[in-house]
Amino acid sequence: MQAFESSGELLQSPIQSIQIGHDSVCRLRLLHNPARAHPCVCWQPGSGRGYFDCPSGLAVLPGGQLAVADTNNHRVQVFDAATGRYVREFGRRGRGDGCFDEPVDVASLGKDIVVVDNQNQR
Repeated sequence: MQAFESSGELLQSPIQSIQIGHDSVCRLRLLHNPARAHPCVCWQPGSGRGYFDCPSGLAVLPGGQLAVADTNNHRVQVFDAATGRYVREFGRRGRGDGCFDEPVDVASLGKDIVVVDNQNQR
């Protein structure tokens, strides 16, 4: 596996350390310990469930889930933070309710997920 060129964003949670890293193909990796040389989970580029096109922001949600802004796929994907297993996704490209145009970050506010939607300026 190719080494990641930048470490990106690092979050600490009660479950584990979570790191988003980008390489030349925008892969994302999940680490139990940032000092480990190899990832526990590595998601690949693409548009299907569990695949990304420029993952950017992430948030640890209540109940041990991880939300990831999947910028160029215009959605947010949710995974089990302990295993990396795909749970669900929401959003599609557009301007109306439930739509995003390049979501770049997410945050957890209790049970709610807040999304920064870059091109829709919201």
